[in-house]
Amino acid sequence: MISLKRAGEIAELRSTLIRAVSLILEGVALHSVGIDNNDRAAFQELIRRHERDLVAAEGNQALTMVAVGAVIQSMEAFNRRTERIIQDQARELRAIIAMLAAALERACRGGGRAVEGIRSVERRMEKASQLEDIRDLKRELGDCLASMGKELQRQQEEITANEMMAKTALGDPIVKQATEEAHDEFSVDPMTGLPGARLAKDLISEKIGASNWVAVVAIVDRIEVINSRFGREAGDQVMLFMSQRIASKLRPHDQIFRWYGPCFIAVLERGDSVDAIRGEMSRSLAPRTDHTIVLGSRTILVPLSLSWTVISLGKQESAEEVFRQVEHLLKRTRA
Repeated sequence: MISLKRAGEIAELRSTLIRAVSLILEGVALHSVGIDNNDRAAFQELIRRHERDLVAAEGNQALTMVAVGAVIQSMEAFNRRTERIIQDQARELRAIIAMLAAALERACRGGGRAVEGIRSVERRMEKASQLEDIRDLKRELGDCLASMGKELQRQQEEITANEMMAKTALGDPIVKQATEEAHDEFSVDPMTGLPGARLAKDLISEKIGASNWVAVVAIVDRIEVINSRFGREAGDQVMLFMSQRIASKLRPHDQIFRWYGPCFIAVLERGDSVDAIRGEMSRSLAPRTDHTIVLGSRTILVPLSLSWTVISLGKQESAEEVFRQVEHLLKRTRA
């Protein structure tokens, strides 16, 4: 027979165990995963109800077993739901990181360290299985994006500074004259293979006053930005591509020349009115286009457009007046 003292000890031990289990359940409720607030609140209330049932069942073995079984069942169900949610979030986050890394690789120059950081997060995301892992990776991804933001800001400041330097240099009369004199030495532009500015000046001077002749001035937009952002090689590829694109839109007997900077001049003989020629050029030259430039192992897709105007040579008093109009359009596109 169990002595009264022993019975009292068992009862005290049972009570202590019940209190310990109650504290554990309270901890489970307080520290349950907070993915969905409504689901978490419902789970917390369910656990506290189980806790009350367990306390009420003290001394009744059958009721205690029922209460314990209910607790285990509720926790397993919550764990399964939580695991599914974590897996769904992990898949979604992996897809976002992969798309982000691919976009940054295409768009960013000099951002290899930040891109590699995102690729590292992507690789570790494949192995993430705990909510804490995902939270850590989200924080690391945020750090990578912040680093990328600083790098892009630095590059933008560098581009702005380079643009200002280029505008200042191009606006300097001495630099401008030296550039034009050097360019005039070439009868054929070495980069595009087109006749150079000196031959364009000769033909325009010859056709001044001729009513059927016009000059079409076409300037590649944002070429200074492309040069600053990707280097001169990229700008040269763009100029070659645009020279070929413009030439493909003209008639076989039209003549196209490489002027100074990002400018081309086409001299056309047309019996049409200037308005009709403007309509033709609008259809041919106005649409924007994209071009892929290749720099070593990198390929970069750049959007391209032209600023253009039509000058009737028959209405000009001198070739110098045409050249002044070309210079005005060049300055306007650089502003």
